[in-house]
Amino acid sequence: MTDIPTGNYGHYRKMVIAGPLILIVTILFVLTALSPSPAWAQNFDTYSIKAAISENTVSEEIEITFTGLTDLSYLIDGDFGEVKVSSNDGEIEYSVHSDPQSYIVVSGLKDKNHLKLQFNTRAPIRQGKRGTEALFKVRFPINVTQFTMTVILPPDSVPISTKNTYSIFPTPDEQYTDDGRYVVEWREDDIEEGDELIFSIDYTRPQRQRQILPYILTGVLVFGIIFFTIYYKKRKRELFLKGLSQDERAVIELVMDGRKDQQDIQNILEFNKVKMTRVVQRLEKKGVLKKERRGKRNRLSLEKV
Repeated sequence: MTDIPTGNYGHYRKMVIAGPLILIVTILFVLTALSPSPAWAQNFDTYSIKAAISENTVSEEIEITFTGLTDLSYLIDGDFGEVKVSSNDGEIEYSVHSDPQSYIVVSGLKDKNHLKLQFNTRAPIRQGKRGTEALFKVRFPINVTQFTMTVILPPDSVPISTKNTYSIFPTPDEQYTDDGRYVVEWREDDIEEGDELIFSIDYTRPQRQRQILPYILTGVLVFGIIFFTIYYKKRKRELFLKGLSQDERAVIELVMDGRKDQQDIQNILEFNKVKMTRVVQRLEKKGVLKKERRGKRNRLSLEKV
C-alpha cells in the first residue's frame, strides 16, 4: 500500500492482492486458521515507485515483479488520468471502480510475473518558507525483497542546500541529473508487511540566478570587447609611431586625434612654416601621411595606420 499523506496535499494509495479462490467458505476458514499465508501473499520480488513531479501534477510509474498474483487493486485518492497498465507481454485491460474511492483493478495475472501501472494525478507538494516540499509516505501490505523509490524534480529545480547538507530525507542512495532534471533515488531491502517509509525533498527553482546569468555573461563579453578595442588601438598607435622623430610623432598624433588642417597643426605645435613643410614632406616620403590641397589650405590624413 502506497500512502502519500492526505490533508493539504498528497494522495492515498492501497494495493489489494488476491490468489486462487477457494469456493467452500468452511474450508477457506479452516485453512486460514490452521495454515500460514500462501507464498503469493507474503512477498513481492521487486517493487518500485517512480514519481516525476511537474508544476501541479505528478506522473507515477509503479512496477512490481511477483509470483502467484492473480488480481490487484490500486487505490487513488483524487482525480487521475492517462492510465496505462502493462505486463510481460504488453498492455493489458483494466477497470476503474469508484465506490466510494477510485481503484484501478487489474485481473488475469495468474500466468504473469511483472506489472506496470502508469497514471497522472495531482502532485503531493506544498509551498513552504524555503521553497516547495514534496512528501511521499509508503506503506507496505506485503513483504518486499527489493524496494526502490525514485523522485524526479520539475525541470530546472534543485534541492535546497543548507550549509553542507541538502533538504532530502532520508539520505538518498543516489542523486544525479537526467535530461536536465534532478533525480533522487532511495533503495531498501527486505521490507516486512506493515512497514512504513517516508521520503521528503525541499526544492526550489533558482529563477533569479538563471535570469541574471545571461546578463552577467553579456556584460563580461561587452567589457572584454571594449577593453580589447582600447588596448588594440593603443598598441597599434605605439607601433605606428615607433621609428619617427619627435616632431614627426607630434604631427601624426594630432592627425590621429582628428586634426586635419596643416595650418592648425602648425599653430598648435608652434612650428614655423618651413619646419612644418619639411616635417610633412618627410612623412609623405615614408608613406605615412597624405596631403591634399583644399582651396588655399592643405588637409592632412594618414596614409596607413
